[in-house]
Amino acid sequence: MEFGIANLSTMTVNSFTNATDLKTFGLLRLKSVMREEGFKFNATGIRAYMDSWLEWEADCNDDDNELSTCGSQLVDVAADTLTYTNVHLHKLATGSNRWMPLTSEDKDIFMQAIVDKLEEAF
Repeated sequence: MEFGIANLSTMTVNSFTNATDLKTFGLLRLKSVMREEGFKFNATGIRAYMDSWLEWEADCNDDDNELSTCGSQLVDVAADTLTYTNVHLHKLATGSNRWMPLTSEDKDIFMQAIVDKLEEAF
């Protein structure tokens, strides 16, 4: 099975060739986004990445003295964003030539891998 992200404007799929399963695909997506945003994919980089989410939450909060989101909720927001926001996750079954969107169950596994990795920062 192969995994990738569809670009609907070009009708192509950016294949994640090292993704062997949905968990690996989730981690590779996290790693890719972190690198794009200038973070290394290690414990220090993950903490810095989550700090950027804390800054985002503070910027969105009207009351600067109190953050409304605790760490685990913020991890969920980050993982949900990587899974569902402006991204079209697809899979290609072995022997097939047609990319299919991930199912809800597939996305749950994908997202849980991201959650597990991000929770290491807390």
